[in-house]
Amino acid sequence: MSKIALIGCTSKKQDHTCPAIEMYSKSSYFNKKLKYCKNANIDIIFILSAKYGLLDPDTIIEPYNVFLKNQTKDYKLEWNKRVLEDLRNKTNMEKDEFIILAGNEYVKDLLEFIPNHYNPVKGLGIGYQSFYFQNFKSEINAKDLRNESERLKIENQPGFYKWWAKKEEFDLILEKLNIDFEDIKGEIEKRNDYYSIYVGIAANESIRDRLNWHVNDLHTESKVKNGTLSTFRQSISSIIVNDQSNKECTDEFIDKLKIEYFTLDLPIKSEEAKYNLEKFEKLLMDTNLYVLNIRDNHHFLAKPIKKQLKALRKKAKENGLKAF
Repeated sequence: MSKIALIGCTSKKQDHTCPAIEMYSKSSYFNKKLKYCKNANIDIIFILSAKYGLLDPDTIIEPYNVFLKNQTKDYKLEWNKRVLEDLRNKTNMEKDEFIILAGNEYVKDLLEFIPNHYNPVKGLGIGYQSFYFQNFKSEINAKDLRNESERLKIENQPGFYKWWAKKEEFDLILEKLNIDFEDIKGEIEKRNDYYSIYVGIAANESIRDRLNWHVNDLHTESKVKNGTLSTFRQSISSIIVNDQSNKECTDEFIDKLKIEYFTLDLPIKSEEAKYNLEKFEKLLMDTNLYVLNIRDNHHFLAKPIKKQLKALRKKAKENGLKAF
Protein backbone atom coordinates (compact mmCIF):
# COMPACT_ATOMS: atom_id res chain seq x y z
CA MET A 1 0.00 0.00 0.00
CA SER A 2 1.33 3.42 -0.97
CA LYS A 3 0.61 6.83 0.56
CA ILE A 4 -0.41 9.09 -2.30
CA ALA A 5 -0.99 12.84 -2.13
CA LEU A 6 -3.32 14.63 -4.51
CA ILE A 7 -2.33 18.31 -4.54
CA GLY A 8 -4.41 20.98 -6.23
CA CYS A 9 -2.82 23.32 -8.77
CA THR A 10 -2.58 27.05 -8.06
CA SER A 11 -3.39 30.30 -9.84
CA LYS A 12 0.19 31.51 -9.34
CA LYS A 13 2.41 29.98 -12.01
CA GLN A 14 5.74 30.42 -13.69
CA ASP A 15 5.70 32.21 -17.04
CA HIS A 16 7.75 29.57 -18.86
CA THR A 17 7.61 25.89 -19.77
CA CYS A 18 8.90 23.73 -16.92
CA PRO A 19 8.18 20.64 -14.77
CA ALA A 20 4.80 20.77 -13.02
CA ILE A 21 6.34 20.92 -9.55
CA GLU A 22 8.25 24.03 -10.60
CA MET A 23 5.28 25.58 -12.40
CA TYR A 24 3.36 26.06 -9.14
CA SER A 25 6.35 26.86 -6.93
CA LYS A 26 5.54 30.59 -6.95
CA SER A 27 2.75 29.73 -4.50
CA SER A 28 3.89 29.56 -0.87
CA TYR A 29 0.74 27.55 -0.09
CA PHE A 30 1.73 24.93 -2.68
CA ASN A 31 5.26 24.78 -1.25
CA LYS A 32 3.90 24.24 2.27
CA LYS A 33 1.89 21.28 0.98
CA LEU A 34 5.10 19.84 -0.48
CA LYS A 35 6.81 20.31 2.87
CA TYR A 36 3.94 18.46 4.55
CA CYS A 37 4.27 15.60 2.06
CA LYS A 38 7.95 15.24 2.86
CA ASN A 39 7.40 15.19 6.63
CA ALA A 40 4.38 12.87 6.33
CA ASN A 41 6.45 10.36 4.35
CA ILE A 42 4.21 10.49 1.29
CA ASP A 43 5.32 7.93 -1.30
CA ILE A 44 3.83 9.45 -4.45
CA ILE A 45 2.66 12.97 -5.31
CA PHE A 46 0.22 13.83 -8.08
CA ILE A 47 -0.89 17.34 -8.98
CA LEU A 48 -4.47 17.95 -10.09
CA SER A 49 -4.38 20.51 -12.90
CA ALA A 50 -7.51 22.17 -14.26
CA LYS A 51 -6.01 21.96 -17.76
CA TYR A 52 -3.83 18.85 -17.76
CA GLY A 53 -5.67 16.59 -15.29
CA LEU A 54 -3.45 14.26 -13.26
CA LEU A 55 0.19 15.33 -13.40
CA ASP A 56 3.39 13.68 -12.26
CA PRO A 57 5.57 16.35 -10.61
CA ASP A 58 8.26 16.05 -13.28
CA THR A 59 5.90 16.30 -16.28
CA ILE A 60 6.86 19.26 -18.47
CA ILE A 61 3.93 21.65 -18.96
CA GLU A 62 3.29 25.11 -20.33
CA PRO A 63 1.78 28.05 -18.40
CA TYR A 64 -2.01 28.27 -18.60
CA ASN A 65 -4.95 30.19 -17.26
CA VAL A 66 -7.74 27.64 -16.68
CA PHE A 67 -9.91 27.39 -13.55
CA LEU A 68 -11.94 24.23 -13.08
CA LYS A 69 -14.84 25.94 -11.31
CA ASN A 70 -15.36 28.19 -14.37
CA GLN A 71 -15.63 25.31 -16.82
CA THR A 72 -18.76 23.78 -18.33
CA LYS A 73 -20.42 20.66 -16.96
CA ASP A 74 -19.19 18.66 -19.98
CA TYR A 75 -15.60 19.86 -19.43
CA LYS A 76 -15.74 18.78 -15.77
CA LEU A 77 -17.23 15.38 -16.64
CA GLU A 78 -14.49 14.74 -19.18
CA TRP A 79 -11.83 16.02 -16.76
CA ASN A 80 -13.00 13.66 -14.00
CA LYS A 81 -13.16 10.74 -16.41
CA ARG A 82 -9.59 11.41 -17.54
CA VAL A 83 -8.25 11.78 -13.98
CA LEU A 84 -9.97 8.57 -12.82
CA GLU A 85 -8.56 6.66 -15.77
CA ASP A 86 -5.05 7.89 -14.99
CA LEU A 87 -5.44 7.07 -11.29
CA ARG A 88 -6.55 3.53 -12.13
CA ASN A 89 -3.52 3.08 -14.38
CA LYS A 90 -1.01 4.50 -11.91
CA THR A 91 -2.31 3.45 -8.47
CA ASN A 92 -4.19 0.74 -6.62
CA MET A 93 -7.31 2.75 -5.88
CA GLU A 94 -8.77 0.05 -3.62
CA LYS A 95 -5.74 -0.34 -1.36
CA ASP A 96 -3.60 2.81 -1.56
CA GLU A 97 -4.09 5.59 0.98
CA PHE A 98 -4.87 8.95 -0.62
CA ILE A 99 -4.09 12.19 1.20
CA ILE A 100 -6.33 14.93 -0.18
CA LEU A 101 -4.55 18.28 -0.48
CA ALA A 102 -6.83 19.82 -3.09
CA GLY A 103 -9.99 21.90 -3.00
CA ASN A 104 -13.44 20.34 -3.14
CA GLU A 105 -13.96 21.37 -6.77
CA TYR A 106 -11.14 19.04 -7.80
CA VAL A 107 -12.04 15.98 -5.72
CA LYS A 108 -15.79 15.98 -5.02
CA ASP A 109 -16.52 13.63 -7.93
CA LEU A 110 -13.42 11.48 -7.36
CA LEU A 111 -13.72 10.51 -3.70
CA GLU A 112 -16.52 7.97 -4.16
CA PHE A 113 -14.03 5.91 -6.17
CA ILE A 114 -11.27 6.21 -3.55
CA PRO A 115 -12.18 4.15 -0.45
CA ASN A 116 -9.14 5.14 1.63
CA HIS A 117 -8.89 8.91 1.54
CA TYR A 118 -8.12 11.47 4.22
CA ASN A 119 -8.06 15.25 4.24
CA PRO A 120 -5.86 16.41 7.16
CA VAL A 121 -7.25 19.95 7.03
CA LYS A 122 -10.92 19.24 6.34
CA GLY A 123 -13.11 22.03 7.67
CA LEU A 124 -10.23 24.47 8.16
CA GLY A 125 -9.89 27.81 6.39
CA ILE A 126 -6.93 28.52 4.12
CA GLY A 127 -5.05 30.32 6.90
CA TYR A 128 -5.16 27.37 9.27
CA GLN A 129 -4.53 24.90 6.47
CA SER A 130 -1.35 26.80 5.72
CA PHE A 131 -0.52 26.87 9.45
CA TYR A 132 -0.90 23.08 9.63
CA PHE A 133 1.11 22.29 6.52
CA GLN A 134 3.93 24.64 7.54
CA ASN A 135 4.34 23.21 11.04
CA PHE A 136 3.53 19.50 10.67
CA LYS A 137 6.49 17.36 11.69
CA SER A 138 5.76 13.66 11.86
CA GLU A 139 3.55 10.71 12.71
CA ILE A 140 5.02 8.21 15.16
CA ASN A 141 4.09 5.04 17.02
CA ALA A 142 3.45 5.85 20.67
CA LYS A 143 5.53 2.87 21.79
CA ASP A 144 8.62 4.35 20.10
CA LEU A 145 8.59 7.13 22.70
CA ARG A 146 9.51 4.59 25.36
CA ASN A 147 12.99 4.94 23.86
CA GLU A 148 14.87 8.06 24.98
CA SER A 149 16.80 8.35 21.72
CA GLU A 150 13.51 8.48 19.80
CA ARG A 151 12.09 11.10 22.17
CA LEU A 152 15.13 13.30 21.69
CA LYS A 153 14.39 13.46 17.95
CA ILE A 154 11.32 15.56 18.78
CA GLU A 155 12.02 19.29 18.85
CA ASN A 156 12.22 21.14 22.15
CA GLN A 157 9.51 23.57 21.03
CA PRO A 158 5.82 24.23 21.70
CA GLY A 159 3.39 22.32 19.52
CA PHE A 160 0.21 20.41 18.87
CA TYR A 161 -0.51 16.66 18.87
CA LYS A 162 -3.25 14.26 17.87
CA TRP A 163 -3.77 10.65 19.01
CA TRP A 164 -5.03 7.93 16.64
CA ALA A 165 -6.46 4.47 17.40
CA LYS A 166 -7.17 1.51 15.14
CA LYS A 167 -10.76 0.34 14.80
CA GLU A 168 -10.45 -2.40 17.43
CA GLU A 169 -9.16 -0.02 20.10
CA PHE A 170 -11.57 2.70 18.98
CA ASP A 171 -14.54 0.32 19.31
CA LEU A 172 -13.47 -0.57 22.85
CA ILE A 173 -13.39 3.11 23.80
CA LEU A 174 -16.82 3.68 22.27
CA GLU A 175 -18.27 0.68 24.11
CA LYS A 176 -17.10 1.94 27.51
CA LEU A 177 -18.37 5.45 26.74
CA ASN A 178 -21.77 4.11 25.61
CA ILE A 179 -21.37 5.53 22.12
CA ASP A 180 -22.96 4.04 19.01
CA PHE A 181 -20.49 4.38 16.15
CA GLU A 182 -23.28 5.07 13.68
CA ASP A 183 -24.30 8.13 15.70
CA ILE A 184 -20.88 9.79 15.45
CA LYS A 185 -19.14 8.40 12.37
CA GLY A 186 -19.68 11.56 10.35
CA GLU A 187 -17.99 13.70 13.03
CA ILE A 188 -14.85 11.60 13.58
CA GLU A 189 -11.57 12.08 11.75
CA LYS A 190 -10.76 8.81 9.98
CA ARG A 191 -7.56 7.96 8.19
CA ASN A 192 -7.41 4.56 6.51
CA ASP A 193 -8.21 2.24 9.47
CA TYR A 194 -7.31 4.76 12.21
CA TYR A 195 -9.62 7.12 14.11
CA SER A 196 -8.55 10.27 15.94
CA ILE A 197 -9.48 10.15 19.63
CA TYR A 198 -7.69 13.05 21.37
CA VAL A 199 -5.97 16.34 20.60
CA GLY A 200 -3.80 18.54 22.77
CA ILE A 201 -1.25 21.34 22.85
CA ALA A 202 2.08 22.02 24.50
CA ALA A 203 2.50 25.75 25.07
CA ASN A 204 4.05 25.97 28.53
CA GLU A 205 6.41 23.07 27.90
CA SER A 206 7.96 21.42 24.85
CA ILE A 207 6.00 19.00 22.70
CA ARG A 208 8.72 16.47 23.54
CA ASP A 209 8.08 16.78 27.30
CA ARG A 210 4.31 16.75 26.84
CA LEU A 211 4.32 13.55 24.82
CA ASN A 212 6.79 11.95 27.23
CA TRP A 213 4.35 12.76 30.06
CA HIS A 214 1.50 11.05 28.26
CA VAL A 215 3.48 7.99 27.17
CA ASN A 216 5.75 7.38 30.17
CA ASP A 217 4.13 8.94 33.24
CA LEU A 218 4.20 6.89 36.45
CA HIS A 219 0.98 5.89 38.20
CA THR A 220 2.03 6.80 41.73
CA GLU A 221 -0.40 7.11 44.60
CA SER A 222 0.34 10.83 44.86
CA LYS A 223 -0.36 11.46 41.17
CA VAL A 224 -3.59 9.51 41.20
CA LYS A 225 -4.76 11.17 44.41
CA ASN A 226 -3.90 14.71 43.31
CA GLY A 227 -5.04 14.30 39.69
CA THR A 228 -1.58 15.07 38.30
CA LEU A 229 -1.30 11.80 36.39
CA SER A 230 -1.25 12.51 32.64
CA THR A 231 -4.75 13.54 31.60
CA PHE A 232 -4.63 11.13 28.66
CA ARG A 233 -3.49 8.25 30.88
CA GLN A 234 -6.25 9.01 33.37
CA SER A 235 -8.82 8.48 30.63
CA ILE A 236 -7.18 5.39 29.12
CA SER A 237 -6.71 3.61 32.46
CA SER A 238 -10.28 4.48 33.45
CA ILE A 239 -11.70 3.08 30.23
CA ILE A 240 -9.49 0.00 29.85
CA VAL A 241 -9.19 -1.35 33.41
CA ASN A 242 -11.30 0.98 35.58
CA ASP A 243 -8.22 1.51 37.76
CA GLN A 244 -5.91 4.54 37.56
CA SER A 245 -3.15 2.72 39.43
CA ASN A 246 -2.70 0.18 36.64
CA LYS A 247 0.26 1.38 34.59
CA GLU A 248 0.92 -1.95 32.88
CA CYS A 249 -2.47 -2.26 31.16
CA THR A 250 -2.47 1.45 30.32
CA ASP A 251 0.96 1.11 28.68
CA GLU A 252 -0.18 -1.93 26.73
CA PHE A 253 -3.11 -0.02 25.25
CA ILE A 254 -1.15 3.18 24.56
CA ASP A 255 1.49 1.16 22.72
CA LYS A 256 -1.13 0.31 20.07
CA LEU A 257 -1.75 3.97 19.25
CA LYS A 258 -0.18 6.50 16.89
CA ILE A 259 0.60 10.18 17.43
CA GLU A 260 0.96 12.97 14.90
CA TYR A 261 2.44 16.28 15.96
CA PHE A 262 3.68 19.62 14.75
CA THR A 263 5.89 22.23 16.35
CA LEU A 264 6.08 26.02 16.28
CA ASP A 265 9.36 27.84 15.89
CA LEU A 266 8.50 30.03 18.89
CA PRO A 267 9.68 30.18 22.51
CA ILE A 268 7.99 27.92 25.04
CA LYS A 269 5.57 29.90 27.26
CA SER A 270 5.37 32.69 24.70
CA GLU A 271 2.02 34.41 24.31
CA GLU A 272 2.20 33.99 20.53
CA ALA A 273 2.61 30.22 20.78
CA LYS A 274 -0.18 29.92 23.35
CA TYR A 275 -2.56 32.07 21.29
CA ASN A 276 -1.99 30.20 18.02
CA LEU A 277 -2.13 26.74 19.56
CA GLU A 278 -5.28 27.41 21.59
CA LYS A 279 -7.07 28.85 18.56
CA PHE A 280 -6.09 25.86 16.45
CA GLU A 281 -7.14 23.37 19.13
CA LYS A 282 -10.52 25.08 19.56
CA LEU A 283 -11.14 25.11 15.83
CA LEU A 284 -10.38 21.41 15.53
CA MET A 285 -12.59 20.46 18.49
CA ASP A 286 -15.44 22.51 17.09
CA THR A 287 -15.01 20.85 13.70
CA ASN A 288 -14.42 17.22 14.76
CA LEU A 289 -15.49 15.03 17.68
CA TYR A 290 -12.57 13.82 19.82
CA VAL A 291 -14.14 11.41 22.31
CA LEU A 292 -11.41 11.62 24.98
CA ASN A 293 -11.21 15.41 25.21
CA ILE A 294 -13.04 16.92 28.18
CA ARG A 295 -11.68 20.43 28.73
CA ASP A 296 -12.92 23.02 26.22
CA ASN A 297 -14.64 20.36 24.14
CA HIS A 298 -17.80 22.09 22.94
CA HIS A 299 -18.62 19.89 19.97
CA PHE A 300 -22.37 19.47 19.70
CA LEU A 301 -22.11 15.70 20.41
CA ALA A 302 -19.62 15.95 23.27
CA LYS A 303 -21.79 16.66 26.32
CA PRO A 304 -23.06 13.12 27.16
CA ILE A 305 -19.69 11.63 26.25
CA LYS A 306 -17.85 13.96 28.63
CA LYS A 307 -20.34 13.13 31.39
CA GLN A 308 -19.73 9.39 30.98
CA LEU A 309 -15.94 9.83 30.80
CA LYS A 310 -15.91 11.95 33.96
CA ALA A 311 -17.93 9.26 35.78
CA LEU A 312 -15.52 6.55 34.62
CA ARG A 313 -12.53 8.61 35.73
CA LYS A 314 -14.03 9.25 39.16
CA LYS A 315 -14.68 5.55 39.77
CA ALA A 316 -11.28 4.49 38.38
CA LYS A 317 -9.55 6.99 40.67
CA GLU A 318 -11.35 5.51 43.68
CA ASN A 319 -10.35 2.01 42.59
CA GLY A 320 -6.79 3.10 42.02
CA LEU A 321 -6.42 4.58 45.48
CA LYS A 322 -7.74 1.37 47.01
CA ALA A 323 -5.10 -0.59 45.13
CA PHE A 324 -2.11 1.22 46.66
